[in-house]
Amino acid sequence: NKRQAIRPDMAQTISLQKQQAEKDIQELSGHLANPRMQVYKRSVIMGKLAESYKILGDTDMMCTTCREMIDMIKSRRKELSGIDPKRVSATMYWFHRSHALLAPYSFQHFLICMEWNYPPSMKFYANRICVMGDWACKLQDLEEGNLDLLGLSAPPRTGKSGIGELFL
Repeated sequence: NKRQAIRPDMAQTISLQKQQAEKDIQELSGHLANPRMQVYKRSVIMGKLAESYKILGDTDMMCTTCREMIDMIKSRRKELSGIDPKRVSATMYWFHRSHALLAPYSFQHFLICMEWNYPPSMKFYANRICVMGDWACKLQDLEEGNLDLLGLSAPPRTGKSGIGELFL
């Protein structure tokens, strides 16, 4: 006689989410055709598009969209100085979110995400990215089976053991 909690059918919920994601992809893809679109609007649309691909389980398209968004924001970062702080915040949210979406599939993005909120003096990878960036890519190649063996030779205290421990 007491009110019973209504529990939605999980299969139906997932089906509805996938239907909505397919609609979103159709709609959002059309908006990206405008090359003059502001960096804020483009980042929001690309972020929602990546989320929709994730819901559908299309990992390749999700990763491609996230990488394109990261490159776009990096190349157009000067445009962020002249816009509303809330829009800058939203753009940076999607920039961070794209790194987080890529982290399970890319060791380099995992390392960046792991240190995102660290103070600059405490960052291990970000402060050494010019040296360790290639190492992270090679470790990713090793994980994907593109390399059979990887040997790192570098001077002492450059982070060879540290990046190896993070990789494991």
